[in-house]
Amino acid sequence: MIKSNGGVFGRNPTFNTVTVSGAINAGAASSVSGNLTLGSGNLVVSSGNGIDFSATSNSTGTMTSELLADYEEGTWTPTISLGLTSPTYGGQNGWYVKVGAMVYFQAFVFTTGGTWNSSQVRVGGLPFTSANNSTTGLAGAYFTFTNSFGGGLSALPRLIIENNATEIRMNDTDGGSYVGTDGIILGIIRVTGMYRAS
Repeated sequence: MIKSNGGVFGRNPTFNTVTVSGAINAGAASSVSGNLTLGSGNLVVSSGNGIDFSATSNSTGTMTSELLADYEEGTWTPTISLGLTSPTYGGQNGWYVKVGAMVYFQAFVFTTGGTWNSSQVRVGGLPFTSANNSTTGLAGAYFTFTNSFGGGLSALPRLIIENNATEIRMNDTDGGSYVGTDGIILGIIRVTGMYRAS
């Protein structure tokens, strides 16, 4: 039912053009044939709902959902959560975008103090916990810049995000843990990555 200036147009009306000033609350199923243009304001979807793409064709794989139910972007604070005792920082910045279950992130960490120890080096503080299933082995990250690695390493550490985690783990090239005493020095790392959230 659409009301305008106190008048009622009736149930299931059909119009070529409708201009509404203010909010529209659709409590039941509604459909629009043609384009829906928002001149200003936002399309607000209640929690657990989203944009349904089921009318489109599916991939050759196994489709599990065609509902886009989440989008978010923001900042987070990366830390060296393991491998460095009593860290101090000259900068900690993180950015993320979450589309559906996929999280895309960037991190900047500038360490200025602390003592590297024999624990595996980890970057902590990821904005969402990673999913706890076998497919998250595809999650990970890579360095876009670093001046923090020395000691004659033949390659930079591999960056791994494991199941049910909010940390990036550093592994050496043979799959073992990369620890703070393996040749890391204080300085800057920049990291970009992606993973599936729980």
